[in-house]
Amino acid sequence: FHPHPVDIKQWYQRRVRGNTDNMLNILMEEMDCCGIYNATDFQTLTDPTLWNQANVPDSCCKIMSTGCGWNYDPSDTGINHGGCLEKSVNYLRENFQKAGIFIFAVIAVEILVICIACCLRKRSKGLLA
Repeated sequence: FHPHPVDIKQWYQRRVRGNTDNMLNILMEEMDCCGIYNATDFQTLTDPTLWNQANVPDSCCKIMSTGCGWNYDPSDTGINHGGCLEKSVNYLRENFQKAGIFIFAVIAVEILVICIACCLRKRSKGLLA
């Protein structure tokens, strides 16, 4: 799956109304990232009533405040410059491994419990009946 950045930007442009409650904003806030590939993804949005080329969403800011993403400068240290796609893929890879280890451990414990239950049943056969 390789999202096309223009589609994502158009999706964002249609939904941005000053709210930070949409999915892309939440992702950018939680993952400390900006855009799909990087913060410059938003430079092609051109509707001046919603956006101009010198803006990034406020959710790209390291410290959120209203209008903190306006007048974006690539050298600005207050903006997360990295893209969300790479960070999301890395996050999933790291957590899939942890989840796999956890699931394997749970299955091993379940098998051990079943074996113990079978042994106890075999020993108690005749005692309870």
